Amino acid sequence: MKKLTLNFPEEIDYHQTEYSNLVTDKIEDSISVKAMRTTLINKGFNDPIVGFEKLSELENHLFKKISSINDLDEIKDEELVDIFHKIQVWGGKMGKQIYIKRGGFNENFDIDVYRKLVSKCLNLEKHRLLDWVKSVSDWIFECHEGLYGFNTSFSTKHVRFWMYKQFKENSLPILDTVIRDGFNRIQGNKLSLSKESLEFYYKQMIVKSKKENISLIKLERLLFNYFR
Repeated sequence: MKKLTLNFPEEIDYHQTEYSNLVTDKIEDSISVKAMRTTLINKGFNDPIVGFEKLSELENHLFKKISSINDLDEIKDEELVDIFHKIQVWGGKMGKQIYIKRGGFNENFDIDVYRKLVSKCLNLEKHRLLDWVKSVSDWIFECHEGLYGFNTSFSTKHVRFWMYKQFKENSLPILDTVIRDGFNRIQGNKLSLSKESLEFYYKQMIVKSKKENISLIKLERLLFNYFR
C-alpha cells in the first residue's frame, strides 16, 4: 500500500533563514485580533494584551515568559489563565468560542485540565515514549474534552507556545484553519479535524523541516503567510 504523504506548495522558498513576522503584525491593523480582544473585554475581562502594539512583541513576550518557568507548581492559577488569554487573543477571533458558548469562560474552562496539558508540554521526554508525536496528539484531544469550545486550531497554538521552553524553534507547529484549508487546496491532501489527521500533519511537518533544514516554527510561519 502506498504510504501517505502531505503535499507541500512548491512555490515557497523553504531555505529562508529568518523567522518572518505575521503578514499583519500591528495589532491595530488586525481585524481578527481586535475582535478577539473586544470579546474578552465585553465579557468582563481585563485587556490581556494592553501595552502591546505588535503581535511579534506579544509572541516574544510569551516565549520569554514560558521559558522562564522553572516550576509550574509555583505559577498561580491567575497567572496561568492570563497566559491562556494572551495566547487566545494572539490567535485571533476564532478563539472566541470558549468565551461565548454555554455559560461562558468560567463554565467552559477547567484550570486543572489546562494545567495538566501545560505540565505535559513542559516535561515531555521524547525518549520515554514509544511514539511521542502520537502521545502529544492524544493529550491535545484529551484537553478538548475538558475545555468546551477549545479545538485543534487553538489547542495547537497553546502546545506550540508551551513546548517552546524545551524545544525552542522545533516546537510542534500550529494546525489552524488557515493552514489546514491551505493544504487541502493542494491536490491529494485531505487534512481533517481528527486526532489521526493531526498526528499525520505533525509527522509530515517534521519530515519536511528536516528535508529543508528549517525549524518547525519557521516552516509553520512560511506556510501560514503563504496560505493567508
